[in-house]
Amino acid sequence: MAKPPVIEDAQMRHAFKVAAATGQTPARDVALLHVLYGTGMMANEVAQLEVADVLDERGEFRRQSAVRAAISFNGRARPVFWVNQKVRDALSAYFEERLRLGHGVTAWRSQWRGLVQLGPVFLTNDGRPFTLTARRTAAGSTSRSCESLTQVIANCTTRPA
Repeated sequence: MAKPPVIEDAQMRHAFKVAAATGQTPARDVALLHVLYGTGMMANEVAQLEVADVLDERGEFRRQSAVRAAISFNGRARPVFWVNQKVRDALSAYFEERLRLGHGVTAWRSQWRGLVQLGPVFLTNDGRPFTLTARRTAAGSTSRSCESLTQVIANCTTRPA
């Protein structure tokens, strides 16, 4: 597997600026980039991240959770930390936007910030979960990808501001 490219600070600032200015769902796109850069998770993992992976029942950020084995790129659970304040702030802004839009919310506002506990953290522009596409590799194993989420990321990182 090829090593990912090193992202310079100026490139990250540019990506956040583009996401905030040009995305159809700016709060989501900014939060998405913060989670990717701030946790080291991969796009397919982020697409399957659930609200309960990030928040506790009181709606507070977990200090640590895990990339569950079921969604991990290599099938092994690993820790993920939710201590970066920029990641938390971006996610909080996105969760507030979801509540305002009524995307993935419950009637119980006192739990999980009013979001569906086992629902995905990141939703499409119209409030639906991102879907993964399964493909058979040449070796015969199944590979899953979330091309729609990958496209959101590409739009934020390749567009001029």
